[in-house]
Amino acid sequence: MNGCPRSVLSADTKLSGTLLGPVLHDLVSRGVVLRQNATQPGIRGPKPRYALKQEFGRALAIGFGHDGCGVAVTDLSASAILDGADRFSEPATSGWVDRDPTRAIAIATDLARAALEATQTAKDRLVGIGISMPAPLLPDGRGGNKGRTHSWLTALARLG
Repeated sequence: MNGCPRSVLSADTKLSGTLLGPVLHDLVSRGVVLRQNATQPGIRGPKPRYALKQEFGRALAIGFGHDGCGVAVTDLSASAILDGADRFSEPATSGWVDRDPTRAIAIATDLARAALEATQTAKDRLVGIGISMPAPLLPDGRGGNKGRTHSWLTALARLG
């Protein structure tokens, strides 16, 4: 574990030592953060280092293509997709995602729920979601019509 000393965490988060101490204590007690005693002593004694416990948190990836969508769940190292967490939409007609983004979002939502359930990922362990969207491309690779982008924005606005 490399981790960071409290002084670095304090500077990065802009939290005083008085505020940071209880936060770190809570995160360590819940198993979110690991505390390791330093091997080299500081001026006032050994300075422990803190690191995020990568297997505690989970990240959800949602990808939309022109012809389908898929999801995956990883731990925070993102080195591998967790078992049962790699799910894709059923094959359908070419370009269906572009024509029906509302349906695509609904399917991705169902896939995400199933992947989170399969990996037993509770909401408090989900620390991030990444979403990739299809670019409105023409067959030759140039930017496509703005109507497709508008339909995505309209579909996403309905969710809000």
